[in-house]
Amino acid sequence: MAVSLIAAVLASSLTVASARASGVDPVAVRLAAALSLPDAATDDGRLIALALEKLASTPTGRPLAQRFAAEGLRAGVIVASIGSGVKYSAGAGYVGQFGSTDPTQDPMVVGINSDWLSWARAQGWSTDRLARAVAGVLGHELLGHALEGSLARRKGLLDAYGLYDGNELGASLSGWLVADDLGLEEEPLMRDYLASPEALRRDIETRGEFYATAIPLSDLRSGATREYAERKERLKTARANDVDYGERNAFLLQIIEHFSSAHSAGDPLHRDAAAMSLIKKDCEASRDSYLPARKKLLGGLERAYDRAESRLADAPRGREFARQAGDPAFDEWERENSARDAELRRRFATRAAPAKPAVRAGSAGGVTMDELVTLYKRDVSENPGHWP
Repeated sequence: MAVSLIAAVLASSLTVASARASGVDPVAVRLAAALSLPDAATDDGRLIALALEKLASTPTGRPLAQRFAAEGLRAGVIVASIGSGVKYSAGAGYVGQFGSTDPTQDPMVVGINSDWLSWARAQGWSTDRLARAVAGVLGHELLGHALEGSLARRKGLLDAYGLYDGNELGASLSGWLVADDLGLEEEPLMRDYLASPEALRRDIETRGEFYATAIPLSDLRSGATREYAERKERLKTARANDVDYGERNAFLLQIIEHFSSAHSAGDPLHRDAAAMSLIKKDCEASRDSYLPARKKLLGGLERAYDRAESRLADAPRGREFARQAGDPAFDEWERENSARDAELRRRFATRAAPAKPAVRAGSAGGVTMDELVTLYKRDVSENPGHWP
C-alpha cells in the first residue's frame, strides 16, 4: 500500500529506493530531503508535505524539482506571518502576500503566509484545495526564486540577479504554470500579463522595493539608470491615485451610512445595514490597513530608487553589476522565461477569461457595489438635498 510523503519525512531513514518500493514519489522525496521543513507531525507540516507531493507531480514542477535536487541545492520552508494582509470578504478573497523568499539567508528561506492559511481555513477550504494552492505558491517561491537565486549565488551573480526583472518574471511564469497544472483558479495578474507584460510590470513596481528596483537585463549590462527616473515620475502619479482612492473610499462609507439611517424602513431607498455590512467592512479595512500600509510603502520607494541608481552609477560597483549580468547564465534564464511565456500563451490562447463573480456585501439580500452606486445616483436625482 502506498504511503504519503508525510510518512516518508517522518521516517527519516526512508531512502529514495525504499520510498519508490513503498509507492512514494521519489522526486518528491528527493525534493523534501533538500529542504528544512516544518514538523511533519503538525498541521502545517502535513500541509507542506502534501503540497510538495502535488508540486512534484505536475508537468511544470517535476523537472524543476528534479533540477533542484540534482544541483544539490538546499532551502528552508517555514510557515509564518508575512506582511500585513488585508482580508476582504465581499468576493475579493485574500488581499496580501501568499509567500515570500528571503535571498539574504543561506540557504534561502521560503515563507508561506500563516495569515493567508488561517484565512483560507476559516473560509472552509478543504485540505486538498489548500495543498494545491500552497503548491502553486511553492512553484513561484521555491522552484522560481529559491532555485534560480541559489544558482545565482553559487555562480557569484546574486547582486545582479537581485536587480534583474527576469527574476520575478521567471518565478511568476513557473507559479502560473504549476497553478494551471493543478487546476487552480486563474490569478488575475496572469491575464494582465498575457494582455500586456509591460503594463503589468508598471502595475507591480509600486508593490515593494524588490519589484520597484528590478530592471531589464539590457540596462543591467549597460549600467543605464534612466528607468529609475521614469519610475520616480510614475510614483508621483501612484501617490496621487492613492489620495483619490482614499477620498472615494471615505465617501463610500458615507453612502453606506446614509442608506441605512437617513432613509427609514419602508422607504424604497432604504437598505438594512446588515445588507451592506461586508462592503462596509472592506472599506474600513482599506482605510485602517491598506491605505496606511501603502503610504508607508510608497514613501520608501523613492529612496529605494536612489539607492539602486547610485549602486549602478558608482563606477566600481556598476562595472561589477555589468560583469555579473554579462554571465551566460542570464542568457539561459532569458531563454527559459521565453519558453515558459510561450507555453503559458499556448495554454490560454483559446481559453476565455473566467467571468468575474458578483461582489456581494451580504448573504441573502446583500447589496452589490454596482447596486450601491445605482442607489446613490437615484438618490442624487430624487433627493438632491441629501448630497450637497
